[in-house]
Amino acid sequence: MAADEGLTKVNEIRAFLAAPAREWMVVGFARGTAGFDMLRSKSRGLARGDRNQLTTDGQIALYAKGRIKGSWLLTMAYDSDRAYDPDRGLLGTIDPNRYYTVYGDGSAQAYDAPTSGKLYLRLERKAFYALFGDFETGLVDTRLTRYSRTLNGVKAEAAGDTLLFSAFAAHDEDRYGRDEIRGNGLSGPYRLTARDIVPNSDKVLIETRDRLRSDRIIESKSLTRHIDYDIDALAGTLTFREPILSRDADLNPVYIVVDYETLGRGKKLAAGGRGAVKLAGGKVELGASMLHDEAQSNATVAGIDLHAKPTDNIEIRAEISTGGRDGIRSAQAVLAEVEHHGGGVDTLAYLRRQDTGFGVGQQNGGEAGTQKIGGDARVQIGHGFSATASAWHQDDLLTDASRIAGEARLEYRSDASLLFAGAQYAGDRTADGADRKSMLLTLGGTQSLADNKLEITGQTQLALGGKNDSADFPARQQLTAGWRLRQGVRLIGGYEIAQGQDYVAHNARIGLEVAPWTGARLLSTINSQATETGGGENGTRAYAQYGLAQSLKLGKHWTVDATLDGARTVSGKVPDTTLSRPMIGSSILGQEVREGDFIALTAGANYRSETWSWNGRAEYRHSDVSQRIGLTSNLLRPLGMGKTLASSLRAYRTTDERGRAISAVTGDLAVALRPIDSRWSLMERFTLRSEGADQGVTGNNVLNVPTFVQGELSTFRAINSFALGYRAGDEGAAHGFEASLYYGAKYVRGRYADETLHGFIDVIGLEIRKDIRHNLDIGVQGSVQHSWSEGTAAFSFGPSMGVSPGKDLWVSVGYNVSGYRDHDFEDDRYTRHGAYLTIRAKFDRSILRNIKETVAEVRK
Repeated sequence: MAADEGLTKVNEIRAFLAAPAREWMVVGFARGTAGFDMLRSKSRGLARGDRNQLTTDGQIALYAKGRIKGSWLLTMAYDSDRAYDPDRGLLGTIDPNRYYTVYGDGSAQAYDAPTSGKLYLRLERKAFYALFGDFETGLVDTRLTRYSRTLNGVKAEAAGDTLLFSAFAAHDEDRYGRDEIRGNGLSGPYRLTARDIVPNSDKVLIETRDRLRSDRIIESKSLTRHIDYDIDALAGTLTFREPILSRDADLNPVYIVVDYETLGRGKKLAAGGRGAVKLAGGKVELGASMLHDEAQSNATVAGIDLHAKPTDNIEIRAEISTGGRDGIRSAQAVLAEVEHHGGGVDTLAYLRRQDTGFGVGQQNGGEAGTQKIGGDARVQIGHGFSATASAWHQDDLLTDASRIAGEARLEYRSDASLLFAGAQYAGDRTADGADRKSMLLTLGGTQSLADNKLEITGQTQLALGGKNDSADFPARQQLTAGWRLRQGVRLIGGYEIAQGQDYVAHNARIGLEVAPWTGARLLSTINSQATETGGGENGTRAYAQYGLAQSLKLGKHWTVDATLDGARTVSGKVPDTTLSRPMIGSSILGQEVREGDFIALTAGANYRSETWSWNGRAEYRHSDVSQRIGLTSNLLRPLGMGKTLASSLRAYRTTDERGRAISAVTGDLAVALRPIDSRWSLMERFTLRSEGADQGVTGNNVLNVPTFVQGELSTFRAINSFALGYRAGDEGAAHGFEASLYYGAKYVRGRYADETLHGFIDVIGLEIRKDIRHNLDIGVQGSVQHSWSEGTAAFSFGPSMGVSPGKDLWVSVGYNVSGYRDHDFEDDRYTRHGAYLTIRAKFDRSILRNIKETVAEVRK
């Protein structure tokens, strides 16, 4: 990071940390229910609690924010009933796949006090804050002591003119996980190493890495959950809105890098921090970091870092770190870089070394056990001429493998063309002691045609003296073309023939290149416009479940995209070396494997009008180890204010080389009718899910296909939720009459070998309330739980009366003639047999004023 960028970041932090002047905000509520459970011993309810005893339940929840002691800003939230919710996880965001999905309103989620525990507390002032709750560690300013996790615990951070400080500590059950998965040309699902992912803890990057130097990140894109991708936290799978190709336009490999937390057993300590001091007027920053993670075999890492910019043209970065899972002295890592820009000369010299076992799992796996020394340079000669040069020496610290490589190139650039000539050299010593050398002459160029709409690039390499032995440096013949369809969108295609001593391989890629990446910012804008036009569902929620990002616009309503990704080894075999990445790879349980030849095809379309939005995608992939077919379709119609209709269909089938298959189908239909000017409201959601596998198939036998099924097993689930409401009177006034009808049903069928199991359960209920006075109402409720497969039923029926003795306070008493215990809805209604009393109250900042007035009266 440059010095001016660092200063900008510090100023932004200060602005964020400064406590604004504001009045206190206090909101909350309290409720309590007490009842005498009279469930008789002869009852045959579906769920039976303790009999003939007093039952109590209560909750206090509040949120408060305001200034204290002049310059401090306090934020506090407390919920006595909050327990860990696996559907919500960390940071509070709710998965849009949960509940009704669409609500027919324009609400959006916002969390100022995220916590997975009962209490959240944050205290802040200018240039400092401390909190207790959910947080992101945010130690990403260094590379070797990088630590990016989402945890629940304590954190403090300060940013001053001279001193910077950040520290955290957490003691919980979450475990850190990291996967690097090679793109395979499809949108997914991609299987992570672990299941039971903690919701909202995932961070996903799409990284394009140099095909010859894995440490060089050409491009890194941060994706947004539920917008760019979806994650199935229980199954541990990722599904993207767009296909993730195996290579970019220049045939550099593309990786999916995922950081996440998993549900563990037993609480472990994770703590760390970084302190830094700025010297020489901010031109030098010297820092020190310490990390400890008990979940990583009590890993401990310590390091120091230096960032200096002695002149405007020179930047120095250095880091030294030690530690890993086997102790503070078990492994070391060193990073040193000197960069110069100016005067027509750009140079970079570097030293990077990372022992195997170093760190706490936050570094790229491909760099473990390597040492690299090298330099890059570019010189502007003038009159359109420039020269580039690179040279490096690489050692494998686990074996005797090593590489000395270099490249030099002379370029001539004009307004519409680029010509270049150069040479490459690679001398490899492989792990088995063999020497492999490549000496290549490179000629090529790029030409723009048709008013710069068409760009064609060609390159040819000749093996000097027949030297093309290195696995990563074969003689390559490349031809690529790009056609600019419109601003920011290009249709690109490329084909490469790589001819080494032992093999001939072909790589092909056709697709659409979009700039910027169709991610959170661009997609959110489109969603917002589409939904606001129809006056219906909130865009963030609706398109998180039913949206796909498409690329090329055709006419007013249609957009389409298509990709082709493939590779083929025509003859021979690509040699395995410890210094090269597989030319074709994917991931099974986080381990990169050579998959062989493949071809992946995708085609997507999207239609949007003022009332309808539809999108779909078809995918096909064939490789040496599997064949994959996928289909996705989504439909959304904002019917008007408070009216929304949406549906979704996802289907996948994969067959491995032995003919064994895994298939999965998921369907969803959601309807919301809640017009503001209507007395009626309706909520409906139907979900269908089917999974099946042939005998002998497990979730990991077929490449990148996640499933819960094993052996000759299939499952089928159909779930329906329905709610209908009616109210008389204006909103906010005494309604006079209210009625609500709810119905839920679930059918499950499973088959294992020759045994088939099935069951159907439903619940239906009705509640009616009538206002007698503005502060008095009476009501009656009845419901039944029915297990059709077991032939059992449980009933709840009884009257109740409610009274509001004061503002924001409501008390009700009731008696259920018959009842049962409802684990799912007992917070909303009391269904047990017997008498019960419920008290509910809400409060806001006026309670503070009342307390002050009361205290003042007492003092008088």
